[in-house]
Amino acid sequence: LRGVYSHNIFVGPKGNDEDSCGKFFSPCKTIRFAVSNISKDGDTILIDYAGQQPYNECESCAPSKSAITIDKSLSIFGHNGTAFIRCRYRCILFEVRGNGIRRSRIEFANLSLSMAQTAVNYVTTSSDLVLKNCWLKKNRIGISLRSSPHVLLLVANSVFQDNYDWGVYSKKCINMSSVFVSCNFLSSLVLLETNQVQPISWQEFRTFIWNCTFRSDRKYHGRRCPTLLSMKTVSMATNITVRKSIFSNSSGLCHAFSITEATNTHRVTTFISLDKLLVENNRNDRAVMFINPFYKRPSKFKVKIINSVFHNNTARTVHADIKRWRFYTFPQSVYILFNNNTFAKNGYFVHPPPALYSPVLYLKRGRHRLYGCTFEDNYPHGTPNSAVVVPSNSANIVIKDCLFSKTNTTKSLQIYAAPSSRIVFKGITIFTIIATLSDQVIMEHESMGNAGQVEIRGTVHMICPSGYRFNFMNHNLHGQILTWLYFYASCVQCPRKTYSIEKGRLKNNITNDISCYNCPRGAVCESGQLYVKRGFWGNENNNHKVYFKSCPFGYCCEEETCNSYSYCHGNRTGTLCGRCPEGTSEPLFSTECRINEDCTAPGFWIFFSILLILYLVFFLFHEEITRFFTKSFPSRQNSNIRNSTQQSGPQNNSSSASGYLKIFFFYYQMVHIILESIPSGHHAGSLSKFKSSVSQVINMVIVNFSSQDCPFKNLRPTS
Repeated sequence: LRGVYSHNIFVGPKGNDEDSCGKFFSPCKTIRFAVSNISKDGDTILIDYAGQQPYNECESCAPSKSAITIDKSLSIFGHNGTAFIRCRYRCILFEVRGNGIRRSRIEFANLSLSMAQTAVNYVTTSSDLVLKNCWLKKNRIGISLRSSPHVLLLVANSVFQDNYDWGVYSKKCINMSSVFVSCNFLSSLVLLETNQVQPISWQEFRTFIWNCTFRSDRKYHGRRCPTLLSMKTVSMATNITVRKSIFSNSSGLCHAFSITEATNTHRVTTFISLDKLLVENNRNDRAVMFINPFYKRPSKFKVKIINSVFHNNTARTVHADIKRWRFYTFPQSVYILFNNNTFAKNGYFVHPPPALYSPVLYLKRGRHRLYGCTFEDNYPHGTPNSAVVVPSNSANIVIKDCLFSKTNTTKSLQIYAAPSSRIVFKGITIFTIIATLSDQVIMEHESMGNAGQVEIRGTVHMICPSGYRFNFMNHNLHGQILTWLYFYASCVQCPRKTYSIEKGRLKNNITNDISCYNCPRGAVCESGQLYVKRGFWGNENNNHKVYFKSCPFGYCCEEETCNSYSYCHGNRTGTLCGRCPEGTSEPLFSTECRINEDCTAPGFWIFFSILLILYLVFFLFHEEITRFFTKSFPSRQNSNIRNSTQQSGPQNNSSSASGYLKIFFFYYQMVHIILESIPSGHHAGSLSKFKSSVSQVINMVIVNFSSQDCPFKNLRPTS
């Protein structure tokens, strides 16, 4: 797509529209004059940046004559920055027409095109249209391509923003080749459609999209089908590649991304590759992604959706359906491949209510392969038979090395197979139900005659939560052990006031037969789960039955109930939480284990020595201390006491001193009782904290001196 330019033509706001304009020192004033009167085939028009001052090219034009017509090879570039070109909503800004002699090439670069009915209207028969580093915003239509036999469109590093009807609108073209690289379509829809009235044998549709973002921030009420990216083809050869792109925030009565093919009896090749897509936060009333390729024998067919993430979308996230010519059967090589995809948390936001049948992945007709896919916490809507994955009556699917998991309590059937569908499991496939509030069906298939069946050629694991038994009902095909005409697998909750710490399991056709036990003393049993009460500790025996024992205060569960029957407080471990784990040590004044790095022996011994000296001084010299305070703070009451003491003799001196001690201890004992009865937020002052600490010591309550209570590292019981 290289152009050969003869010379440059300059356009600037300070120029003049005259026959000699276009030079660097005498630019033209308007783009219209430069294109229509000055430019020749192959020229380059350089539009000055002009400090973001817009060029108003449609101010004095009638709507029917507003367009700047381009009928030759031409390049229009912004010079010294992005040039801002503005039009009117009722006017067309640029109109590209062929000259009927040879194929032309029109290129726009470093431009901002805004406020037009159509920014670029492509009505030519043989021209290549290129946009690089452009910004098309607030137009009714960004780029329009209609009824052209040959379309070649290249868009790179461009932004389409808030274009009311369409960002790119291609309708009734015959041969179409389009490339979009590193583009952002923000509230700007894209339609790529070839002529579907009269299929032609040489008709082709080729599209390559890489590193693009399709996002809508508008709510569409009047428009019936606001699809972010829609491709509708009827061609001899279809080649579509979409890689590393994002589809998000779509809403309305349609899809976020759709590929639809009409019937073409001349079909030779179908190739569709969707790789590394992120599809998230879409609120569509129909399927978020709709894939409907066409197959006619003996054409080549390859369709794959790989390495993609579907997150937080509405219920029907992907609808895959192979359209076929007449009623030919699909050969083994014709299938849609889902490889290494993740479906997570789809189906939780639905408004208005969903359709009657809204699975997360709906596989309608043809063969489908699910290899290495992950389905996590998806929530299908609709009838009770709506599931995360639903193959229809005419579907044939292979599931290999996939993971189905549910960690929330919402009911969610993982697979519901229609009666005439066929499912084959290969590799290792795991279904794990981590949480549920009641009985939960995992998979269901009920065949009509021998038309549909479930077959296991690898290993299938189905796991229920603890407290749930596995219920497996089946009917084998005659003479086949791992082939079923009827397949029903579910998790059944233990009866009321019973529990089981085991998980119900199924491996292929074998279940573990778990038992539900009566709720023991020291436990609370709800929904088959076992919770330990405060002050108890549980131990499991060889039969997976739990026995509870009373536990010392501060060692085990301190809440009303705890989730683990062997719960230990303060990082403790072992029987009755009687020891600290490796790398920790027992403190002296707390039941909480401390890491060895926090154990400082010198600080403890200094603190312990000071405390011991204070106690010894007080109890050895309490009479002298009392006499000192009475002499230092004399009063009338103290003099009376002193006189009475002198008259009564030395025996009453000791009783007077002991009276002071009684008052002291009684005061702090009462303080402890009062503080314990008052909420902690009402006595948060430093004086209250000091009184509380002293009262705990007086009342023989363990005081947690967190920085001085761990004198030794690795201090643990030896037995």
